Amino acid sequence: MPMPRRYQSLTPILLGPLLMSLSACDGADAVVSSEAEVRPVEIVAVADGLNARALPGGVLASTTTELAFQVPGQMQASKLRAGQLVAAGEVLASLDPTDYQLSVREARALVQRLVTERDRKQILRDDNILAGAAWEQLAADIELAQVALDVAERRLEQTRLRAPFAGRISQRLVDSYASVAGGQPVLLLQDTATLDVVIHLPSSMAGNLNLGQYVGVTATGPGRGTGAVALVYREHATAADPSTGTFRVVFRGDAADAPDWLPGMPVEVTLPPVAGGPRASSVPVTALQADAGGGHFLWRVMDDEGRIEKLPVRVAQLQGDTVTLEHALPEGTRVVAAGARLLRADQRVRPLVH
Repeated sequence: MPMPRRYQSLTPILLGPLLMSLSACDGADAVVSSEAEVRPVEIVAVADGLNARALPGGVLASTTTELAFQVPGQMQASKLRAGQLVAAGEVLASLDPTDYQLSVREARALVQRLVTERDRKQILRDDNILAGAAWEQLAADIELAQVALDVAERRLEQTRLRAPFAGRISQRLVDSYASVAGGQPVLLLQDTATLDVVIHLPSSMAGNLNLGQYVGVTATGPGRGTGAVALVYREHATAADPSTGTFRVVFRGDAADAPDWLPGMPVEVTLPPVAGGPRASSVPVTALQADAGGGHFLWRVMDDEGRIEKLPVRVAQLQGDTVTLEHALPEGTRVVAAGARLLRADQRVRPLVH
């Protein structure tokens, strides 16, 4: 059916602007879509460097000794308390010495009697009246009696428990007036001259470290009153802990530098860089992404056009707002430091202008 004349005259006039409008809208959408593909992100260049790391650690008592009487007896009253400082050679505890004093008196009396008998028979010996065998037996009896006296005196001395070194009483294991057996621990004594600090190295670090090369190892504690304490390498385990897979390393320091540090306190140990040692890279924590398999990756900027790709990485340490990797990235590697959550592979990015 033919279109009425009035509509035929209006159609070119109405459709022309409409088509132009639609064409303009399609062009704008294309521009917006293109711009949306190039995301503004923060990009940083990773610097390769020697691996200096701060690791969590803990304070150990460098020497903790169980003190015990070598003889049995009944403990006497003691005013010692846990945490008390004691000097080397100081008497820490005592047993009732009565029975041991009697043994000393008995042994001493026997020696005196035999010596007196020897002096009385000396004249007979000089006149060749006393047989040589009898004289030799008397000399042997005196020697045995003297040994018995020495043993009795030593056992009497062992009723007093002395500190083998200057330190701090860690714990009292037996109360006053309790009966103890010989060799039964009654006190724990800690050495206060030195302190030990332990860290646990992951296998990725332990396999490459020559711990004896470290000079300038320091530890800082949780309090503000003590600064960095210098440490020296002492020992390390050659087998990994079966439950954690880490290697135990112990450093030693001067306890006078940290008088308030007690066993069990957490500290942070800084291992300085070592020439020829392992290298690693650090990136902002916002750059680290997690994949579905539980691993981690970074978005690496591949070229000047801003195309990105996933770069798998292994994390060695998370400290504050920085992540230390187990390996070094090539010098100048560019990674997305912020705005990485919404990206996908082969997407283009551009530096964010602040």
